Amino acid sequence: MAGRNSTFQLVVLLLVLLIKPLFLAAIGIGSNYDCGNFSIRCTEREREALLKFKEGLIDPSARLSSWVGDDCCYWFGVGCSNQTGHVLRLDLGNSLDCSFLDYGANASCLYGGELDPSLLNLTDLIYLNLSRRYLDLSVASLKGVVPSNLNWLSGLSSLQYLRLGGIDLSKATTNWLQIVNTLTGLLELRMRDCELQNIPHSLSFINFTLRSSLDLSRNHFQKSPIPEFVYSLKKMKLLDLSESSFSGMLPPNIGNLSNLQYLDLSYQNLKDYQITKEL
Repeated sequence: MAGRNSTFQLVVLLLVLLIKPLFLAAIGIGSNYDCGNFSIRCTEREREALLKFKEGLIDPSARLSSWVGDDCCYWFGVGCSNQTGHVLRLDLGNSLDCSFLDYGANASCLYGGELDPSLLNLTDLIYLNLSRRYLDLSVASLKGVVPSNLNWLSGLSSLQYLRLGGIDLSKATTNWLQIVNTLTGLLELRMRDCELQNIPHSLSFINFTLRSSLDLSRNHFQKSPIPEFVYSLKKMKLLDLSESSFSGMLPPNIGNLSNLQYLDLSYQNLKDYQITKEL
């Protein structure tokens, strides 16, 4: 069985490596693998911002050892615009969950640290992936805001893809959705296993479109009903709310999500409206 799991993980990793360049090309972002095509270097302001951000991280695997030199577009996990040189993508998430490794290997697979406010200088950033990074948001002081919230996200107004899976946001649950709602161009939101506990039942208006994905799985929403705003995201293709302690009636307007290609509501205390009505 262990051999079969290892083979499966290797296949997944190979698929990620094959698909990633196609995805980057599709959204017009260069990566550190094709920076040789750049005629414009990254800006000094954004280079310094990344170096400042790096200072707050603990990196036992030395993944960020490439973060040297004048052109940050060559650095690991950094993607730049081919036209302007601005940093558009910061991908520091793990391709695979490292939890299957033993303690020693797991320690080198992940890194931790604190978020530095210099991240807000990446004003053209459209993709941010910090999944499985043990970042301490509870002590990060970003632009003087209360450390236990996510107000710093509103400073990254160009974000389209946001992945924070596996980061403990248990102290940032008060207004996290309202802050995310300020990201008007957001297409994908993945906050799997973030220790979230509260979610508003409704929002007065929805700013983001989430045409791609919404993943709030493996959180602790305390038997709350699925919030109404979810059913208004009609262009969404993936919805994963599994293992998040939702309960109550599954309303008929879930049929509004006509573009869904993937839906996971497993391990919830949900009842189907039509089935219950017939009974």
